[in-house]
Amino acid sequence: MMTILMLLHIIAGTAAVAAGGAALALRKGSPLHRASGLGFVVSMVISALAGTILAGLKPEFITLLAGFFTIYLVLSSWMTMQGWGQGGGVVAGGCLVPAVLIATVGGIWGAEALASSDGLKTGYSAEPYLVFAAIAGLAGLGDLSVIVRKGIRGRQRTARHLWRMSLALFIAVGSLFTGPGSSIFPQSIRDTGLLSLPELLVLSLMVFWLIRVFVGRELRARSPVSRPALKMR
Repeated sequence: MMTILMLLHIIAGTAAVAAGGAALALRKGSPLHRASGLGFVVSMVISALAGTILAGLKPEFITLLAGFFTIYLVLSSWMTMQGWGQGGGVVAGGCLVPAVLIATVGGIWGAEALASSDGLKTGYSAEPYLVFAAIAGLAGLGDLSVIVRKGIRGRQRTARHLWRMSLALFIAVGSLFTGPGSSIFPQSIRDTGLLSLPELLVLSLMVFWLIRVFVGRELRARSPVSRPALKMR
C-alpha cells in the first residue's frame, strides 16, 4: 500500500512540476496555459493527497501540514478562476475554513516544538510549522476579504489565482529538488546548491506576472498607442 502511494506521489508530483512550470511560463489565458494549468491542478491534488496519506501513516506532521495546505491552495485558486468566488458566500466561506484550520494546527504544532526538550516536532523545528501557519493565516484573511466584499473580480481575482498556484508549485518544486525528492540527485550536485535555482525561478516568475497584472495593464492603458486614434476632419 505504501509503495503504491509513494509511486503515485512521485509520478503525479513530477507531472505537476512539469505542468505547473509550463502554466507559469506560458501567456496567461492562452489555450496551452489553460491545458497545462488543468494538468497541474489534477496532478498536484493527486500527489499532495498521496503524500498526505503517507505522512499520516508515518507520522510526519510537517509533511501532513504541507499536503493539506497545498491542496487548499490549488483548489481555492482553481475555484477562483472558475468564477466560484465572484459572489462570495458559501464558496469563499468554504475556503476560509481550511485556511483557519491549517493556521491553527500549524501554530499549535509550532508551539509544541518550541516547548519540547529538543525543540522538535516529529523531527522538525518550530520554524516550518509557524511559516505554514502564518501563510495560511494570510490566505484566510484573503478569503475573509472575499466574503466581506461579496466576491472578487478583475486584477484581484487574477492575482489571487496566480499567487496561490505559484506557491503550490513552489512547494512541489521544493519537495522535488531540495526536499525528500533531492535524494535522487548525486551528492555532488546537491552540494553545489544548484537545486535551489528552480525554487528561485518559480518565485521570480510569480513576481514578474504579479507585476504584469497590476502594473502592466496600467502602463498599457496610459500608452498613447492603446488609445483610439482621432478621426481626421
